[in-house]
Amino acid sequence: MGDRDFIKPLRLRTNVFPNRTLFNRHASDPRSRLCRRCGTKDETAFHILQECTFVQAPRCSRHNFIESQVVEKLLKRHPGANVTSERLITDRDDVKLRPDTVLQLPERIHVIDVAVAWDARDRRFPRARECRKENQLRMISPGIWS
Repeated sequence: MGDRDFIKPLRLRTNVFPNRTLFNRHASDPRSRLCRRCGTKDETAFHILQECTFVQAPRCSRHNFIESQVVEKLLKRHPGANVTSERLITDRDDVKLRPDTVLQLPERIHVIDVAVAWDARDRRFPRARECRKENQLRMISPGIWS
């Protein structure tokens, strides 16, 4: 990853990402701060990432696609397992939870909630996975990797 790849997340994190609320915060017309896509709320970093109806459908479809891929891999790896998705679970304190996926094996239960950390269309993820493997091998046998 280059330095440019870190700038946008850093701007989002520090709330200085260029948006209409930031640029027009002193404008007399409140409509100048509205989201340029949906026009319903002020265009803030939070609104762009979480609330805007314009990006909600692609965000949800990406999440659902990844969840279906996870379920498919789980069923391949554990053919006899019971896998449920989007099932309402109520705990002892009457708190209602709806995890994305629940994998029920004979010896344990795994609750899986999918989160999309980034949306990169290049090949960074396989390289990150290889680096992770290399780091684990370094810890097991440090003399080989020096």
